[in-house]
Parts: sequence; structure tokens; C-alpha cells
Amino acid sequence: MAQTPEGKVKEKVKAILKRRGVWYCMPRGTTYGKAGVPDFLCCYEGRFLAIETKAGDGKATPLQLNALRGIVNCAGCALVVRETDIENVERMLDFIDTAKCTAFAYRGFDDEEDKRKPDTR
Repeated sequence: MAQTPEGKVKEKVKAILKRRGVWYCMPRGTTYGKAGVPDFLCCYEGRFLAIETKAGDGKATPLQLNALRGIVNCAGCALVVRETDIENVERMLDFIDTAKCTAFAYRGFDDEEDKRKPDTR
């Protein structure tokens, strides 16, 4: 079966996470789940990480951005990644590996902000 462009990004992220020894899961959206949950929920070196994948020019939805902000506000690390900047996954893991990681949060989605109407669901 052919993969979607976003599916290809997810496969690259999985390869990086496996190579670096990161525990992760990919929650499936259901009617009983919480809207906006990132594609990858991870734990690495005792840190909670969230990664939202996008293909092309796709933007994170307001619900996804809200979830990512919530994770960062609780001292987690959050990132939106696409095929053109997949190396940012490595950068986030390197950030955690370094002494600079005394700052507990890592925010990698500032460029996702846009002028769309807020989601009112």
C-alpha cells in the first residue's frame, strides 16, 4: 500500500527515535480520545516529548497547537516536523542530551502560528 506524504515523514521520525533509543507510541484518534493529541508521544532520558508531523506546507491545527503548548507549559518538549526539517528531531534529542537541558522545555513550533480562526470545538 502506498504511503501518504505525512506517512513518509512518520516513518523517518520512527527511524530516528528507534536509533536513538527513544520510547514512543502513536495514539490513534478515536471518538473517546482527546482532540489535538500529537502524532508521537515519547519519553527520552526522563523527558516527555511530543512530535506532530506534517507534510508539505501543512500547518498544525489550533487544537494541535494548544496540545503542544500545554506540553511545553508542563516542562515537556514539543515539535512540529516535516520532511524538509526532519533533522529537528535529532536537534531536540541532542538538546536533551546536553548540559543546556537545565531549561526543561523545548518549543519547536513557533513558525506554525497563523491567522486562522480559532477552533471553537
